[in-house]
Amino acid sequence: MNEAREVIGSLPLAEAAQFLKLRRALKSYAIKTKAEISPTQSHFNNYSNAVSISNIKLKGYNGLSYLKYEYNRFYNYLNGNPGMSMIVVANVGFKHYEDENDEPSIFNEVRSRRYNITNVGELMTVMNQMSSDIKLTIENAQLEKSGLHIHSINRLTVMYTIYDPTRAGTYIKLPKFINDKNHVLTLKI
Repeated sequence: MNEAREVIGSLPLAEAAQFLKLRRALKSYAIKTKAEISPTQSHFNNYSNAVSISNIKLKGYNGLSYLKYEYNRFYNYLNGNPGMSMIVVANVGFKHYEDENDEPSIFNEVRSRRYNITNVGELMTVMNQMSSDIKLTIENAQLEKSGLHIHSINRLTVMYTIYDPTRAGTYIKLPKFINDKNHVLTLKI
């Protein structure tokens, strides 16, 4: 805000008015096109969570850009847990090439693969890969042949859970009297 006052103070009156008018217009546009982000926490003690980004008003694949703004949320979750498993579900609106109206006619749910992340360094790479998975699924051959093309991505839901890989492979040395028998043992529990 102080920077804006300094800029306005250094401009002639007509240019300052134009600057303020442009700033108000951009601010109202940003408010109109802002998506709603609603995190949900499960009842299982923070084990399974989801973030839903809805009312995305960007055309084409641009709605996927909202994923990168949730990086800090996932970073903090991964720092508090041994690992994290993520999947993204996108609600995509398609329209026919012949349609003249600007509204999508068909909605379809598209999922990315499930990714297991064990360190923070992989997080941004995985988020980019999930976005690429969704793009690739949308551009699948079945959609190209159907005469449909993407209109917009209306909603993104990111589901993430704790991922704790099991560490197996312990070795227990057999006692000498069992090892000397040279027989196959069947253990009954």
